[in-house]
Amino acid sequence: METTSGATLGTIDIGLTAGQIDTNSGYNLTLDSDGGNVYINDNLYVSENVVITGDLTVNGTTTNIDTTNLVIEDNLILLNKNETGAGVTAGSAGVEIERGSANNVQIRWNETSDRWETTTNGSTYIEIPDQD
Repeated sequence: METTSGATLGTIDIGLTAGQIDTNSGYNLTLDSDGGNVYINDNLYVSENVVITGDLTVNGTTTNIDTTNLVIEDNLILLNKNETGAGVTAGSAGVEIERGSANNVQIRWNETSDRWETTTNGSTYIEIPDQD
């Protein structure tokens, strides 16, 4: 195995058919683009911790996060980000809580009635009264 440390290199393409990049003995693997972008195509499997410093952009149609704890600093979550019409085309949006064998519950914005509503049984929705 060839080792390079402290070198400045141009573009490096690493292709593995049936293998892995191993940092041996717990050393860190650092990908630093010096202000550019680091691209990882196809599947990335990591069995240890990954720390990303900077912004993370995920381009795709589905992002699955399978985690026990999710911590978000922002106090506002944006749903229906790419909605460009009058709002009715996106349908209702909100938060749904998975409750195992019990019915899921929701709090959502109903685009048809322009009202907030909630459900405690997963099928009957009750409008939240206006506070005006």
